[in-house]
Amino acid sequence: MRSEAVAKYPPKIVGAPHHEELWVPAEELDSFNDAIVGEIEVVRKFGA
Repeated sequence: MRSEAVAKYPPKIVGAPHHEELWVPAEELDSFNDAIVGEIEVVRKFGA
C-alpha cells in the first residue's frame, strides 16, 4: 500500500485487542484499492 493512502484511515480494534484493521468508507474503496502496490499474497487462511 502507498503510505499516504494508509495514513488516511485510522486503525480500529475489532473484537479482541490483537484484531486491528483499517476502516475504509465504502465510497472510498476504489481509491483505496488503487493504492495497492504489487500483488497480494495469501500467507495464511482459516476455516474451510
